[in-house]
Amino acid sequence: MTIWILALLCAGLAAYAGFARGVIRAATSLIGILLGLWLAPVLGAPLTPLMRALVSNVLLADALAPLAVFLIVSIGFKAAGQAVHKKVEVHFRYKATDTRLLHFERLMARMGAALGLLNGTLYFYVLCTVIYVGGYLTTQLTTPENETAGTALVNRVAADLNASGMHKAIVAIDPMPQAYYDAADIVGQVHHDPLLMSRVSRYPAFLGLAERPEFQDIGSDPQVLELLTTHSSLGELTAHPKIRALLNNAAIIDEARQIDTADLKEFVETGKSPKYEPIRILGRWTFDLTLSLEQTFLAQPGMRARR
Repeated sequence: MTIWILALLCAGLAAYAGFARGVIRAATSLIGILLGLWLAPVLGAPLTPLMRALVSNVLLADALAPLAVFLIVSIGFKAAGQAVHKKVEVHFRYKATDTRLLHFERLMARMGAALGLLNGTLYFYVLCTVIYVGGYLTTQLTTPENETAGTALVNRVAADLNASGMHKAIVAIDPMPQAYYDAADIVGQVHHDPLLMSRVSRYPAFLGLAERPEFQDIGSDPQVLELLTTHSSLGELTAHPKIRALLNNAAIIDEARQIDTADLKEFVETGKSPKYEPIRILGRWTFDLTLSLEQTFLAQPGMRARR
């Protein structure tokens, strides 16, 4: 139900805006929306360093970069449309007859409403994409105990979006890679079953990361461990200073992104990694010097201690 209310609001408000502002501004807005959707994934990556400088959370900055490109392009075309509309309006208002002015105003309003409906449809798709991507993660991290008003609304709209079948249309324009959804599934499984954290820590690709002081500090903090094992909300987790510092560390985030999330997901679910299974030497090993010497002497009885 909520998804159709959102659709009616987008279409109705955009149609009214097109009727009130005219076809020229509605047309330039349409061009800006289409061009913004095309340029967002292309220019999002070059804009990422600037967004990271403005937003401390690396993951949030990376997600906002394509959205910022879309908004900049859309606003730029809206400003250009305003300038063109002003010149055309001045011509008809001061250099044309009253009859032609009346015809011009009617044409602008009616065609503007038609294009406004198309703009509203595109805005609806953009909003649905944002809700679908965000809701995929929040739905898995939300429980009745930690649900807030914001996450409840996002989860409700995301559920209605899936129930209505709109997710099939969103998938066609979804800019997120499959790695995002694999990572969301992994985080959701670990969130609902904290015992899986010990399995995740044994994943070969995490062995190097686990030795970093940031992870050592988090692993020894009882407050963080309590947050991770008590189904805390996403806001509570990210509000902790040590976790926030980890999310603000671009080097760690970039290194973690090199992990094969599909293989990690398989490892979390089954305990076996198709990628690392053939390399049996990978892992944490404890060297027992006494036992090793005993076995060596048993294997080579004539070996002298000096050797």
